[in-house]
Amino acid sequence: FETMAGVGSSKLRLLGRDMKQVEGMLRILPGAIKDSLAGGDSTFDSQLYFRRLTTAALGSTILTTSAIESTQDVITPLLSTIASHSLSLIADKQTKGKGRGKNVWDSPDGCLMLSFNCSVAQGRMLPYVQYLVGLAMVRAVEAIVGDVDTGIRVKWPNDLYIQRPSQCGGKDELLKVGGIICSSTMTSNGAFEVVVGMGVNVLNDKPTTSLRAEIERVVGKDKCEELSISRESLLAEFFNRFEQMLHQMNSENSFASFEREYTQKWIHRNQRVTLANGSTATITGLSPTGYLCVLNSLFRRALMLNQGCPP
Repeated sequence: FETMAGVGSSKLRLLGRDMKQVEGMLRILPGAIKDSLAGGDSTFDSQLYFRRLTTAALGSTILTTSAIESTQDVITPLLSTIASHSLSLIADKQTKGKGRGKNVWDSPDGCLMLSFNCSVAQGRMLPYVQYLVGLAMVRAVEAIVGDVDTGIRVKWPNDLYIQRPSQCGGKDELLKVGGIICSSTMTSNGAFEVVVGMGVNVLNDKPTTSLRAEIERVVGKDKCEELSISRESLLAEFFNRFEQMLHQMNSENSFASFEREYTQKWIHRNQRVTLANGSTATITGLSPTGYLCVLNSLFRRALMLNQGCPP
């Protein structure tokens, strides 16, 4: 079921798993969106997506568009309006996609780009949302390909990489395939509404590589075609897992249930880094506050790093 809307020069289409969800979202969306009804020509296949989606709420109502400046800039101002509801904005292309800091996310055709809202009960858990998103995306890829290691890994704090084993005994090759950005606002009841922005190279082989290319490299062209890798299937599988994982993290008020798997799926195992004082350290895991924990080789003690490290 769908109704159409446009924001500025971008044309959006509002779709839901059923008519009640669309009608409910229409009642709360601001007039700036509802008063700009127009056609949309996104290539996102909503029917394929909804057939694979099994969540209770997350991902059940979506906006799609062929092009927009930034999905994050559209969803963020809506937080106070859509709190306690789920809304995702999926774009075929972004012209000013957001990255970490002042970085800009490139958006060639075939890249999955979206922003969506979710709720976090405790403020101290906010840093872990990006970790959970990355891990859920790794799980989603694994759900599609089965018991095959495609090399997809998380890079602390908010990136997705492909790790190709070295063929000559040197360092593994690392290629970035995704990025995550999160922003949050406290609600009147003390909880937090979070906008998660994400870009993943699903079908586009440039500027680095794509998930489809890496899956084909591992399983072969025929098997890869059987798996039907798509933005729609990957996003549905992501939401199917992230919803359950977020509920567990909120219920336990802890990332502990996921930390072991997270560090098994990251690129930093025994990685050595150079600190600001010139000494070297080895990454050993996550600190209790979500920072990187390293063992300093000069003083032989554990330190915490609050900034990203090189791949």
